[in-house]
Order: sequence, then structure tokens, then C-alpha cells
Amino acid sequence: MVSLIHRFLVAGSLLLAGMSLVHAGPTVPFESAVRDGEEFGADFCWQAGGDVYAMDAGGKGSRGSATGSRRVPIALPMEESGHLEHVWYKASDGDLLLLFEASDGNIGRGALCRYQVSSWSQRWCQWISAFNVMAAVAEDGGIYVGGIGFLGKLDGRSGQFLWQQQDLYKKDRAFNIFGVPSEAAEGVSFEATAGTGSISDKRITLDRRSGQVLEIQDLGIGAVAAESVGLQRIVGSCGR
Repeated sequence: MVSLIHRFLVAGSLLLAGMSLVHAGPTVPFESAVRDGEEFGADFCWQAGGDVYAMDAGGKGSRGSATGSRRVPIALPMEESGHLEHVWYKASDGDLLLLFEASDGNIGRGALCRYQVSSWSQRWCQWISAFNVMAAVAEDGGIYVGGIGFLGKLDGRSGQFLWQQQDLYKKDRAFNIFGVPSEAAEGVSFEATAGTGSISDKRITLDRRSGQVLEIQDLGIGAVAAESVGLQRIVGSCGR
């Protein structure tokens, strides 16, 4: 006869397994603006929430309706010596999240900013001291961010870091470009690649709440497809 305790243990295990399945899955990556041109001569354009956005390499631009009504000036908090390398966006509860990567020709880093669209007022802006930036929205509304040697999670409402992992590139050169993460019940996993050379790709899993590293798996050289890491970077025409 199966004991009552055994039945409770089995039932508990099944419940935990069910919870893991419910919470497992990919996060939602940011979408790519179109880049038209190079360096200081580049323009960027995208559409979100029925509005059309245009921006120059200095981070200044405008927002207007698709029908061509009056345009509202917009700007990103750029440094004078820098130019935009790329812009990504994600609509969120009536706001617009903008992730961008900027460079002065030698050093690059990124930032993630949240704007109230109607008045174009900045709710918050958080700098990411790394290039090869990535961002994706978590199941709980938080935002995972990454860059070379760096992973973190932001509170989506305040923009404050909930946790950070730094200096990962010093530990392993595979932690150069991170893919969009997948969540499980307790952990979040990122695939990573050095991008060049004979360095084995890795998968790093962290605790979703604390950011503690739970596991690093060796995937082998060339195991991670190029299109599955980083965020898409669209190059095209903005009709200038």
C-alpha cells in the first residue's frame, strides 16, 4: 500500500513541475529601428503605437502620427562626443521603452530609457556600461539587460537595478554577445558567444530574483547560431 506521505510527496512534485512549465518560456525582446547611413551621418526611424519616429545620429528627432500631423520634438540623453550606433524600442503600458547604443568612435555603451509618450517626458533612464547591448521584458514586467561581460535586471516601473552581474568577460570571453533569455520557475538562462575565434559558446543560468549564477554550461564551438544572439539590427532606408 502506498503511504499517505508518499502520495503527498508525489503530488507536491507534480505541482512544482506544473509550476515550472507555467513559468518557463522566452522573454520578449526589443524591436529594431531602421538605421539609414553610418556613424554621424546616420538616421533612425521606426513606428510604435500608431506613431512614426525619426531621429538623427545625435539622438534628436521627432514623433508624429502616420497621417503626417504636427510632429513633436524628442531627444535621447546623448553625450556630445557620441553618435548613435543603433536604437531598439518596445511599447509598454502606454509608454515607450528605448534602448540605444552609442559610441564616440573608441568606446561604446548603452542606455535604456522609459518615456511617457503623450508628453514625451522621461520617466527614467539607466545607463549600461557595456556595448553589444540587449534587452528583453520578463514575465513579471522587469527588464533583463545585457552587454559585453554584463547582465542585469531592471524594475520596469522605476528603472532601478534589481541585480547585476559584472566582469563576466574577464571570466570567459564567450560572454561577449548575449542572446534573448528564457525563464524557468526559478532561473533565467542566456546563451552567449564570443562571436569570433575558437571559443566555446556558453549558457549561463542565474536566479531570477537575486541574479546569483546557478550554472554555466559549455555548449561547444559554433553551437549558438549567429541569429539567435544579440538583438536584430535592421539597416535600410528612412526615406530621407
